[in-house]
Amino acid sequence: MSGDIIRTFKLNFDGTFDEIAYENVKEVFTIVNILAIYIQKIKKMYIWIGKNATQSLKNHISRIRVSLKEDFPQFRILRNITFDMRSEPFDFFDNLNITKDELYEQINYQERIALPILQRIDGLKKNSEKLIKSEDYGKAITSLEEIIELARKIEDGATIIEQKRRIADLTQKHENKKIISKVEEEILQAEKQYNELIKTKNILGAHEVVETFIKNHETIYDLLLIPAAQELILKEKKRWKSEKTKLAIDLSKLEKNFNSAIKKMEIENATEFHDRGINLISPLIDDDTRQKWEGFERILQDAKLKVEFIEKYDNLIEESIVLKEKHLYEELKQKIENIKKEFLEVDLPDYHNKLDKFQIDVKLAEGFYRTTISGIEELEKRTVIDQKNKNLDEVVKDCLTLINHAKSINSFKTIERYQIILEETEKEIEAQKKFEEEQENLRKELSKLEKNLITALNSMKLSKSREILEKGKKILSELIDDQVKKKWNYLEKKFVDAKQLLNNIEELSKNGMEALINRSCPESLEFFEQIISQMQKYNIGE
Repeated sequence: MSGDIIRTFKLNFDGTFDEIAYENVKEVFTIVNILAIYIQKIKKMYIWIGKNATQSLKNHISRIRVSLKEDFPQFRILRNITFDMRSEPFDFFDNLNITKDELYEQINYQERIALPILQRIDGLKKNSEKLIKSEDYGKAITSLEEIIELARKIEDGATIIEQKRRIADLTQKHENKKIISKVEEEILQAEKQYNELIKTKNILGAHEVVETFIKNHETIYDLLLIPAAQELILKEKKRWKSEKTKLAIDLSKLEKNFNSAIKKMEIENATEFHDRGINLISPLIDDDTRQKWEGFERILQDAKLKVEFIEKYDNLIEESIVLKEKHLYEELKQKIENIKKEFLEVDLPDYHNKLDKFQIDVKLAEGFYRTTISGIEELEKRTVIDQKNKNLDEVVKDCLTLINHAKSINSFKTIERYQIILEETEKEIEAQKKFEEEQENLRKELSKLEKNLITALNSMKLSKSREILEKGKKILSELIDDQVKKKWNYLEKKFVDAKQLLNNIEELSKNGMEALINRSCPESLEFFEQIISQMQKYNIGE
């Protein structure tokens, strides 16, 4: 039976296979090997286990079929049979084209030669295990090297590989033991420093001691495999976690208080909570919390700007009262613009709207002021003209209008000035009214006297007339009426005429009586006719 229909594989220590040429098949039937033999014709696979195969090889038996299928997907294994050396089924020899005697002769030879060596190997293995348990790794490695030399004599490759790996492992452990001894010495020093720092409440310093210790040794050896190191690390982690939790709670409370203060615009309190929180920031705090508190600085600054904006707005409103009273609108408008520019980016829409509305109100107030001032100036010009023309009623109207205008812009000087003019003008009007009433009363009194005077003159009662004229003259001295005075001048002239007439009549009458006594009737008649003529000419009128 040729090699193209029989495929023989020797199992290696690591679970891989070495394919054996058909002509060399008999040589691999040793008491330390495990073989996989695939008969292509009948699609059957035999797994042959040597009597002294190592357990490490036997551990791979369960995966032989799967591993071969992975490496040789063309194999169609309908059945596989596993058996120990000297327990081969009958068809095994038929299919393999080898006799039982041939196989056993090979095996017997192996047992005669290999068994003593295997027994020595077993003894060395037991000795090495004892040495390993006592951590005498140097002597254990020496025993394993002897095992390798013996395994080479019987060509036990699996044992050779297995022991080489154990030597490598023990060499590492031997080195580790030295490292652990050194690490344990340093642990004592680190723990001493750690405890001293904990006593002084220097949590960060204690943490850094352990972290430095870990950093210096973690690449050399797994510290959690060293009990003393594990205890220190776990103790520090527990304390660190506890401190972090406590600190996180404290920061959470401060954050709540900070946010509340910010919401209420209590900047002093917010600053205090912020500063206390920042002072607590340390390596104990995670990056998210650290970044959050770093962000609170911006929130605090924004809040400060908002409060400053509100304060400047309130101060501006208060200051504007004086500026409006002084009508310093340009200065007030500039202050508004300065605040708007300074706090343009501040997120306070209500106050921005208030400021915009206030700016509009100021512009309207300025416009009203300028219009009112212009009206006042026109009224002042008119008032001067009315005063000059003695249009006192118009002056009063002007003053009242001026005062109302001045009140609307709080121009107190203008109010005061025209209040004085108004009062003076009203007094003047009252005085004039009183004067006119007095003059009218004088006219009425003179009118009565005038009638009495005319009657007296017509009756030629000169004494009465004189008395009336004297009274009239006193009243005329207080009267300002040229027409009345002119009339009384006329009446006074008539009084003089009447007086002269009486004197003439008396003289003519005397002469007439003398002529009559002298019996000069014509002459006497002439005198009396003159009297009649002069009296006829005398006429006072009404």
